[in-house]
Amino acid sequence: MTKSTKVSRIVRNDDERLKHMSYLATRSLPYTATEEDGEKVKRSTPQNSLLHHYLTEVHQQKPQHSYEEYRGLCKLFFGVPILCEDDPEYAQVMQDEFYAKLSYEMQVKYMMKPIDVAVTREMNKGQMQRYLDAIYHHFTVNRGLRLTQPMDGIYHE
Repeated sequence: MTKSTKVSRIVRNDDERLKHMSYLATRSLPYTATEEDGEKVKRSTPQNSLLHHYLTEVHQQKPQHSYEEYRGLCKLFFGVPILCEDDPEYAQVMQDEFYAKLSYEMQVKYMMKPIDVAVTREMNKGQMQRYLDAIYHHFTVNRGLRLTQPMDGIYHE
């Protein structure tokens, strides 16, 4: 069984298109090609800052878990489902290799340092906004905490 690799390239102009076509010509067969319109933009620095701000505020108001534990719990409960919803292949791997094989305690542990399974690092801006919205809703509506709500939707340090 060969290891599967997933390669993403943003093609913005004809020169990049030609380079990509040259790359494809060198691929050995068979392989699966997937194309998407538009440009997937990774999460933004202000979004990342707001996430860390939220986690700090949650930890300060509910210190029964460490900042890192809250980070891991949020990744597991909000982040992974967002990535699974948007990527059936990711969802299948998570179901077969993560949820089915690891206890709840180990799942949380894998989301935290030092293992730190990539979740938010894989998100684009839209996914990261959904993640931030889910965290905000959970901790303000369901848990009664007060979290920063940026006026323009962007957190500025």
